[in-house]
Amino acid sequence: MVNDSRFYYGVGLLIILISFVVFALGFEKRKPRAREIVMLVGNGCKWRKCRFCDYHLDSSPDKEFNYKINKAELEKVTGMFGELEVINSGSFVDLDGNTIKMIKDICVNKKIKKIHFECHWIHKDEVKEFKKEFMDLGVEPVIRLGLETFDYDFRENYLVKGIDEKNPKIIAEYFDEINLLQGIEGQTAESMIWD
Repeated sequence: MVNDSRFYYGVGLLIILISFVVFALGFEKRKPRAREIVMLVGNGCKWRKCRFCDYHLDSSPDKEFNYKINKAELEKVTGMFGELEVINSGSFVDLDGNTIKMIKDICVNKKIKKIHFECHWIHKDEVKEFKKEFMDLGVEPVIRLGLETFDYDFRENYLVKGIDEKNPKIIAEYFDEINLLQGIEGQTAESMIWD
C-alpha cells in the first residue's frame, strides 16, 4: 500500500478523468440537473456511530424550534428548477411532521416535480411509504443512502456505517442513489476504483 498523498491525488485525478470520458461519450444514465437545496434542522441522526460524521451536531430535540428555522428556510424555495434537495441533520424521518407537511405543500404550490432526501439504512423500511406520499402528489422522490463504499469490511469496521447488507442489488431495492466517499485514509486505490 502506498502512503504517499501524491498517489491518492493521482488516483483521484484518474477517477475524475474516467468520469469525464464516460460522460463525454454519453454513457451516463442520468445527467446532473439544476436544483434548489435547503439545509434544515431535524432531531438528529439515530445511528450516530459513523466515525467521520457530525450531522447530529446541528440537531435539536425541540420540534417547535426546528420548525421555526425550517419554515424560514423553506419559504425561500422558489421552485425555479422544479427540483428540490432537502438536507438535514440526519434522515428524512428526523424532520418534524410540520416540516414534512410544508415540504409537500411547497412541492405542490411551487410545481416541484422531483425531490431528494437522505436516509440512513436503519430506516430503510420507512422509505417505500414515504416515497408513496410524494408520488401521490405527483412528485418523484429520490432517496439517497450514505453508503460511502461497497467495501463492506472498510465501511463497517472502520467507518462504522451500520449497513449490514453487502449486496448492491438489495441496497438498490430501498434506495435510488448513494453517496460515495473517496480518498479516506485507509482506503485503497483498488476499492475506490471498484466503487
